[in-house]
Amino acid sequence: MNDQNKELPTTLHTLGFSEKEAIVYIALLELGHGTVTEIARKAGINRTTGYDILDSLVSKGIVNATGKEPKQEFAAEPPEAVIMYLKRGAELAKERIEKAGTLLPQLRSVHAAQNRPRIKFYEGTDGLKLSQTISNGVRRKVSLSALFSR
Repeated sequence: MNDQNKELPTTLHTLGFSEKEAIVYIALLELGHGTVTEIARKAGINRTTGYDILDSLVSKGIVNATGKEPKQEFAAEPPEAVIMYLKRGAELAKERIEKAGTLLPQLRSVHAAQNRPRIKFYEGTDGLKLSQTISNGVRRKVSLSALFSR
């Protein structure tokens, strides 16, 4: 991997790829195509691990496989495939959120309101947002207090 590409694995890792997936994908981009042995050698990983990593990348749609073992070759899809993979993940997450929203009435009916603590503590901005969301769905008096420090 040349010097200008040293940060790419870290960046791909922040996008949800495992460290080894990122290293293998970049090695494959640099090679163009290759066998598991060639790719593993370029990526600096164990060949047997290479099979699992490449299978994972194939399932994500950013690598394709041709032929059959032992002569199976892998090739990186164009980098735009990473964007397509992330968009599919975002669409799936949106569908899950919508489905969870339809479950809220059922979940609320199961959630026993009695015998629950009346005081809860939340930390950070996310905690404040969660407490506001919860208080909006409650029929009794709710008091929120926040302390901010820098």
